[in-house]
Amino acid sequence: MKFIRAIGFCRCCGENVVILRRAPLHGLHLLLSGLTAGLWVAFWLRSTRQSRAWRCFNHKLVFQGLVYYMPTGSLLH
Repeated sequence: MKFIRAIGFCRCCGENVVILRRAPLHGLHLLLSGLTAGLWVAFWLRSTRQSRAWRCFNHKLVFQGLVYYMPTGSLLH
């Protein structure tokens, strides 16, 4: 799964951090559209227009149990 990365403010961390959101899998949708003779295009358009929530990278690592806290101030310089 691919992610789009950016810098944004996290209300939980109280600082600017790396934020992530899932990127659409265009290659998979193209393949499915070809296999279904174009019927999948409607689902592809819906998934592309659907808003994906941005998530704080720090909280993603904490929820996975990889770190307790990771300061990110150095990412902004």
